[in-house]
Amino acid sequence: MTVKFVIQHEFHTSVEQFWTEIFKSEEFNRALYIDHLRCGYELELWNPATGRRRARVWPTNTIPKALARVLGDTISFVEEGTCDEDAHRYDFRVLPSRLSERIRVNGSVVTAPLCDRTCERTVTFEIEARVFGIGHMIESFLETTTREQYDENATFINEYLAAKR
Repeated sequence: MTVKFVIQHEFHTSVEQFWTEIFKSEEFNRALYIDHLRCGYELELWNPATGRRRARVWPTNTIPKALARVLGDTISFVEEGTCDEDAHRYDFRVLPSRLSERIRVNGSVVTAPLCDRTCERTVTFEIEARVFGIGHMIESFLETTTREQYDENATFINEYLAAKR
């Protein structure tokens, strides 16, 4: 069964600044992943001409024991996607380090202005785990942790932007 959900957040910046100062900024990504979340993070590819991006992340989340038996105690993932700057859109897929042929995570990020100095980011997700007996548990875990992380990240983004001004 595929789990679909949407996450929305308001940011105190214009759409253009969001894509420049947040999405395309390695300074921001390092501040978020390494300094704030204490994760491993490595940008493997960023091609502004094509919009292709690929990054590897080693999260610090605690994995439930039932999932750890299947996925292992530590897991990493690769996020790869394509950014369309004109449309203010990023389409991505997430490839886990284990069971990537059975776990599918796809999504897109779009932004829209709310007024001159604020915008809304909408992220849509589709998660499917075809793992006998625990597929639903994997999907539920991924949805819950993704929602929590995006909420925490949104707070960090607004704090980061405020500190830069």
